[in-house]
Amino acid sequence: MFKKLTYKNKVIYLLVGFFVFFIIVYNLAIKKTVNIFIENSRISEQLSNLDDAPVRIQLIEKRIKQIDQAIGESISLDKDLHKQLLERVGGYCKQNNITLRDFPAVHQISKQDYMIQTSQFIVEGTFIKILKLIKLLETDYRIGKVSSVKYYSMKNPKTNRISLYAKIYLQNIKKNE
Repeated sequence: MFKKLTYKNKVIYLLVGFFVFFIIVYNLAIKKTVNIFIENSRISEQLSNLDDAPVRIQLIEKRIKQIDQAIGESISLDKDLHKQLLERVGGYCKQNNITLRDFPAVHQISKQDYMIQTSQFIVEGTFIKILKLIKLLETDYRIGKVSSVKYYSMKNPKTNRISLYAKIYLQNIKKNE
């Protein structure tokens, strides 16, 4: 039967046979080897990522401490935020001739694992003294983060003078226990 075929047909049958033989060999032997090689490469890459894991963990812990410090986690838990803020701001106002005009209660909002405490108060005084109070709140006192300050002036009808006021918003974020 193969003797009567032309060389062209023999070459075609040979190529088709080789292709079928290659598919069978690939499915029976080579495919498993290729899959194992790919999995080995993936596992080796995961292992190499684990080599520097302790260093990355230390960096992440350091970053968490920085964030906790930035959001006001450093205030003492034995004192109420409102009392502690009143002591510090009141003391500064007394020393620097600034008037504490309004000091409402702290607003608290719980979201997921955190509680956000927002305090607002209004002070009256000169721009420089108010600015120094804000600097102290941000850097030295570390009661929370100054989130907003609104300056405005009003004319006092009794004295007929314009006074500068600042409404200061201070936020503190704590983890819910």
